[in-house]
Amino acid sequence: MPREELCECMRLAGTSERYVDVVMDMYDKAKTAVRSAAGLTDELEVGVGFHQGSAPSPFLFVITMDVLTKEIRREAPWDMMTLCCAKKIDRSSKKY
Repeated sequence: MPREELCECMRLAGTSERYVDVVMDMYDKAKTAVRSAAGLTDELEVGVGFHQGSAPSPFLFVITMDVLTKEIRREAPWDMMTLCCAKKIDRSSKKY
């Protein structure tokens, strides 16, 4: 995910601009290396995405998913929930 999109999702979720700046600073000039059986690669600049394993990554993921799925989320249909609950109540009233 492009970092600009992450930044926009944070703003749409109501995150303070100071926190948005902190997160963007955290990702500025981020570098990584890949370890394999052949050894360690030279450092690579990371241009997109979240830092895997960093503490804020799950929080940022949840904010992003919340904003991106806002339009398609809907409440559970109560008539189906009532039917499921009625079956459970009916089964629990029988003695075996």
